[in-house]
Amino acid sequence: MTDTELYQELLGLAKPWEVAAVEMDPQTSRVRVRVVPHPDTQFACPVCQQPCPGYAARSAAVPAGAG
Repeated sequence: MTDTELYQELLGLAKPWEVAAVEMDPQTSRVRVRVVPHPDTQFACPVCQQPCPGYAARSAAVPAGAG
């Protein structure tokens, strides 16, 4: 099992979401997990329901030991 597969399982992600990368910073004890939609995913506009690109993105940090 790869690190991305492990975090996919740990986070309980389902299609269309998948883990693209996992990075660990041993100095700060932080793990950064990049979650992205599958490349062929079509999103719908929440207002008009027409297909639109999924260009919005955000970062979130979870403190070590949280959960």
